[in-house]
Amino acid sequence: MSGYFSVKANEEFLSACRSDTGVRLSTQSWFEKVAIRHSHGYHPRLSVQAWIRLPLGLTHSLIPLAAGAGVIVGGCALDAASKGNGALCQLSVVGGAALMRTAPDVMEGALQPDLRHRAHVLNAFVVTRASKPELESCLPKSGTAVQRLW
Repeated sequence: MSGYFSVKANEEFLSACRSDTGVRLSTQSWFEKVAIRHSHGYHPRLSVQAWIRLPLGLTHSLIPLAAGAGVIVGGCALDAASKGNGALCQLSVVGGAALMRTAPDVMEGALQPDLRHRAHVLNAFVVTRASKPELESCLPKSGTAVQRLW
Protein backbone atom coordinates (compact mmCIF):
# COMPACT_ATOMS: atom_id res chain seq x y z
CA MET A 1 0.00 0.00 0.00
CA SER A 2 1.28 3.44 -0.83
CA GLY A 3 1.07 6.27 1.64
CA TYR A 4 3.09 8.18 4.18
CA PHE A 5 2.97 5.37 6.71
CA SER A 6 2.49 1.64 6.61
CA VAL A 7 0.18 0.33 9.33
CA LYS A 8 1.11 -3.21 10.42
CA ALA A 9 0.14 -5.48 13.29
CA ASN A 10 2.73 -6.31 15.96
CA GLU A 11 1.77 -9.98 16.12
CA GLU A 12 -0.05 -12.66 14.15
CA PHE A 13 -3.83 -12.79 14.18
CA LEU A 14 -5.59 -15.87 15.48
CA SER A 15 -7.62 -17.79 12.94
CA ALA A 16 -11.38 -18.17 13.21
CA CYS A 17 -12.64 -21.20 15.12
CA ARG A 18 -15.99 -22.86 15.78
CA SER A 19 -16.77 -25.47 18.41
CA ASP A 20 -19.87 -26.97 20.01
CA THR A 21 -19.79 -24.39 22.80
CA GLY A 22 -18.31 -21.29 21.22
CA VAL A 23 -16.73 -19.37 18.41
CA ARG A 24 -13.53 -17.36 17.94
CA LEU A 25 -13.73 -14.32 15.66
CA SER A 26 -10.53 -12.84 14.30
CA THR A 27 -10.12 -9.06 14.07
CA GLN A 28 -7.78 -9.33 11.08
CA SER A 29 -10.29 -8.05 8.50
CA TRP A 30 -11.12 -5.08 10.71
CA PHE A 31 -7.42 -4.30 11.15
CA GLU A 32 -6.83 -4.53 7.38
CA LYS A 33 -9.62 -2.00 6.89
CA VAL A 34 -7.90 0.35 9.35
CA ALA A 35 -4.54 -0.19 7.61
CA ILE A 36 -5.85 0.54 4.12
CA ARG A 37 -7.48 3.77 5.32
CA HIS A 38 -4.02 5.34 5.46
CA SER A 39 -3.06 4.49 1.88
CA HIS A 40 -3.43 6.95 -1.00
CA GLY A 41 -5.96 4.80 -2.85
CA TYR A 42 -8.60 4.43 -0.13
CA HIS A 43 -10.64 7.62 -0.43
CA PRO A 44 -9.76 10.94 -2.10
CA ARG A 45 -10.86 12.98 0.91
CA LEU A 46 -8.57 11.07 3.25
CA SER A 47 -5.74 11.50 0.76
CA VAL A 48 -6.34 15.26 0.80
CA GLN A 49 -6.26 15.17 4.60
CA ALA A 50 -2.89 13.43 4.45
CA TRP A 51 -1.54 16.11 2.11
CA ILE A 52 -2.90 18.86 4.37
CA ARG A 53 -0.94 17.34 7.26
CA LEU A 54 2.34 17.90 5.35
CA PRO A 55 2.48 21.73 5.56
CA LEU A 56 1.05 21.61 9.08
CA GLY A 57 3.75 19.13 10.12
CA LEU A 58 6.45 21.29 8.58
CA THR A 59 5.06 24.35 10.37
CA HIS A 60 4.87 22.53 13.69
CA SER A 61 8.46 21.33 13.31
CA LEU A 62 9.60 24.95 12.94
CA ILE A 63 8.47 25.69 16.51
CA PRO A 64 11.26 23.72 18.28
CA LEU A 65 13.77 25.03 15.72
CA ALA A 66 12.81 28.65 16.44
CA ALA A 67 12.62 28.04 20.19
CA GLY A 68 16.05 26.39 20.21
CA ALA A 69 17.55 29.22 18.19
CA GLY A 70 15.97 31.70 20.61
CA VAL A 71 17.47 29.92 23.60
CA ILE A 72 20.92 29.94 21.97
CA VAL A 73 20.82 33.60 20.89
CA GLY A 74 19.20 34.77 24.12
CA GLY A 75 21.58 32.87 26.37
CA CYS A 76 24.68 34.02 24.50
CA ALA A 77 23.43 37.63 24.37
CA LEU A 78 22.72 37.57 28.10
CA ASP A 79 26.15 36.10 28.77
CA ALA A 80 27.83 38.77 26.64
CA ALA A 81 25.78 41.60 28.21
CA SER A 82 26.67 40.49 31.72
CA LYS A 83 30.32 40.06 30.70
CA GLY A 84 30.22 36.42 31.77
CA ASN A 85 32.90 33.83 31.18
CA GLY A 86 30.91 32.01 28.45
CA ALA A 87 29.40 29.33 30.70
CA LEU A 88 25.85 30.61 30.18
CA CYS A 89 26.39 30.78 26.43
CA GLN A 90 27.74 27.23 26.39
CA LEU A 91 24.79 26.00 28.46
CA SER A 92 22.30 27.77 26.19
CA VAL A 93 23.94 26.23 23.09
CA VAL A 94 23.60 22.74 24.57
CA GLY A 95 19.99 23.35 25.67
CA GLY A 96 18.99 25.04 22.42
CA ALA A 97 20.52 22.26 20.32
CA ALA A 98 18.67 19.64 22.38
CA LEU A 99 15.43 21.51 21.77
CA MET A 100 16.14 21.78 18.04
CA ARG A 101 16.80 18.03 17.79
CA THR A 102 13.14 17.36 18.65
CA ALA A 103 11.96 18.93 15.36
CA PRO A 104 11.96 15.66 13.32
CA ASP A 105 9.94 13.90 16.02
CA VAL A 106 7.44 16.76 16.07
CA MET A 107 7.07 16.59 12.29
CA GLU A 108 6.61 12.81 12.29
CA GLY A 109 4.04 13.07 15.07
CA ALA A 110 2.06 15.60 13.04
CA LEU A 111 2.18 13.53 9.85
CA GLN A 112 1.51 10.01 11.07
CA PRO A 113 -2.01 8.71 11.61
CA ASP A 114 -3.17 8.61 15.21
CA LEU A 115 -3.63 4.95 16.10
CA ARG A 116 -3.41 5.27 19.89
CA HIS A 117 -6.99 4.17 20.51
CA ARG A 118 -6.43 1.12 18.27
CA ALA A 119 -3.16 0.02 19.89
CA HIS A 120 -4.65 -2.38 22.43
CA VAL A 121 -7.28 -4.11 20.31
CA LEU A 122 -7.44 -7.85 20.82
CA ASN A 123 -6.48 -10.01 17.84
CA ALA A 124 -9.59 -12.17 18.30
CA PHE A 125 -12.79 -12.42 20.33
CA VAL A 126 -14.00 -15.68 21.82
CA VAL A 127 -17.67 -16.11 22.64
CA THR A 128 -18.51 -19.24 24.59
CA ARG A 129 -21.29 -20.81 26.60
CA ALA A 130 -18.92 -23.23 28.34
CA SER A 131 -19.24 -23.26 32.13
CA LYS A 132 -15.48 -22.76 32.52
CA PRO A 133 -13.33 -20.89 29.98
CA GLU A 134 -10.68 -23.64 30.11
CA LEU A 135 -13.18 -26.06 28.59
CA GLU A 136 -13.58 -23.98 25.44
CA SER A 137 -11.57 -25.52 22.61
CA CYS A 138 -11.50 -22.26 20.63
CA LEU A 139 -9.60 -20.40 23.33
CA PRO A 140 -5.98 -19.72 22.35
CA LYS A 141 -3.38 -22.02 23.81
CA SER A 142 -0.91 -20.94 26.51
CA GLY A 143 1.25 -17.91 25.85
CA THR A 144 -1.64 -15.82 24.53
CA ALA A 145 -3.35 -13.37 26.82
CA VAL A 146 -7.05 -14.00 27.45
CA GLN A 147 -9.34 -11.34 28.80
CA ARG A 148 -12.74 -12.12 30.22
CA LEU A 149 -15.25 -9.42 29.30
CA TRP A 150 -17.98 -10.35 31.78
